[in-house]
Amino acid sequence: MSSVLGNWSAPITGVDVAELQRVIESFDHRCQYCGFQTYLTAQVPLGHFHVVVRDKRLHSEPANWVPLCDMCVDFNQLDLLEGKGMFIEAPWISQGRLNNVVRTCYAMTLSSGTEWGDMAQAADRLLRAIDCPPKQWSEMDWKGEPNILQEVLEKAPYAFPKSAYLSKLRVRLDRAPYEEAIRYWINPIERSWFASEYASNSGTTQSR
Repeated sequence: MSSVLGNWSAPITGVDVAELQRVIESFDHRCQYCGFQTYLTAQVPLGHFHVVVRDKRLHSEPANWVPLCDMCVDFNQLDLLEGKGMFIEAPWISQGRLNNVVRTCYAMTLSSGTEWGDMAQAADRLLRAIDCPPKQWSEMDWKGEPNILQEVLEKAPYAFPKSAYLSKLRVRLDRAPYEEAIRYWINPIERSWFASEYASNSGTTQSR
């Protein structure tokens, strides 16, 4: 599962919030797994981010600390993903990029404004489309639950290279466990999306 799971520690606790904020700010408020950029407020001082030791084999000291967002911090242990999402086959996208796609789609469906237009419906259709499990999963009585992955592979009715197959799997996170964070992130998600759209359209215009 090296293509999905990281080797970082559990979130650091017992440290002054200001010190954790300095770590987040030193990385330009970006999650070091998916690249998403948050912002900090007095009400949400860590911007729904956490600070971890980048490799749990290292000492816990500021030089080894990195920020991760709510949607990525649990990607260091399968059991932590139980009830938060399902595996899908998606070798064409990294887990970090998929987390960003899913976050943007959820933000579109949660936004109270009309800025997204038809994109909100398109986002809902996209989420439903990527949730179609492979036909052979029904033979293994598996719907993609992360916590029973190893058990399912051991009981697979046919032999196949498990390590190669694991590299094709990604986790599509559910909305409910992260809804509070996503609602908080809606503004930066919208700014990032429309800025990229403007840049893309400007480039197309200039190339004509």
